[in-house]
Amino acid sequence: MYLPNRKILAMIGATAAAVGSTALLAAPAQAAAVGSVKVDANGVVAFAAWGGKTNGLTITGSGQTVTFDDLVAIKAGAGCTAVAGDATKVTCTATKISYLSVSLGDKNDWVKNKTAFGSVIDGGAGNDTLVGGSSNDRIIGATGNDKIYGGAGGEVIYGNAGNDIVYGGAGPDNVSGGAGDDKIYGQDGDDQAYGGAGADLINGAAGRDRLHGGAGADKIYAGAGTGTATEFGDQVWGDSGNDKIYGEAGDDEINAGSGNDIVDAGSGDDGVLGQSGNDTINGGSGDDLLAGENINDQLKAIGSSKAKDKLTGGSGVDLCLVLKSGKASCEYKSFQDYIGNLSASRAAIIGRLG
Repeated sequence: MYLPNRKILAMIGATAAAVGSTALLAAPAQAAAVGSVKVDANGVVAFAAWGGKTNGLTITGSGQTVTFDDLVAIKAGAGCTAVAGDATKVTCTATKISYLSVSLGDKNDWVKNKTAFGSVIDGGAGNDTLVGGSSNDRIIGATGNDKIYGGAGGEVIYGNAGNDIVYGGAGPDNVSGGAGDDKIYGQDGDDQAYGGAGADLINGAAGRDRLHGGAGADKIYAGAGTGTATEFGDQVWGDSGNDKIYGEAGDDEINAGSGNDIVDAGSGDDGVLGQSGNDTINGGSGDDLLAGENINDQLKAIGSSKAKDKLTGGSGVDLCLVLKSGKASCEYKSFQDYIGNLSASRAAIIGRLG
């Protein structure tokens, strides 16, 4: 009986050893099932979320040390240390931090960069809220209906797919809404905004902005942009679609693009080109240049003769250019306005009202 007992004990031992080995092998896999943060050789502090987790990440900094505080557990990688008693917090230190890199997962996540370091933030899938820091950030909404706040630096922001809301913040921002019905607010700074496909709302606000509506029926507000003696303040391109464009204050250059557009140039000395489509253009106050349909550099008509544009000069000394007599009308509120008639071969001022 002694030998069988030894065999049984050996079998039990082997089974226990196998179970123990399995447990030891499983431990790293379990530990890896959380987000991680590390410092690479170039001083980039990189956070990578784990799929299936909802992240709520706050990043703070002091000197060359940054702290990542999440809603879920974080693993400390190279150059980083876990905070005792808090599995969701990690601190990372480098000789000189280059920038922060954040890659979120597939849930409805949020991140706030409260440091003075620049960041590259990728929201990933889901309806995310992404907040940049006080330096220059590159923020990518990816798929989902995201809310993006640029912060105080010069941002590069991509909304990508989804109906996104973007606030550029202070600084010269470059914003691309991507596909979807986006809302883009440039706020302070000389911004560039591209609505992309979809019915977008773009508000340039303060600064000399360059705004493109893209495809779709867009609504664009240029905001207050101060020009110079030789340059316009804001520049607006409606692109394709039936757009509504409001120049507001400042000397604006507006190209309505194709489609049946409505343009109110607002105050200031504005230049407006209607291009193809049945456009309604109101110059507003100021000395404006209003042109219906499409002309090339030789002032020859190349647009459709069927378009019927209505050009309203408003107060100020305006010049109204009409493509092909009888296809458009001009209305004035001043006796110092001019009307010009573009034929297929020439452009000439043919009369002075008053």
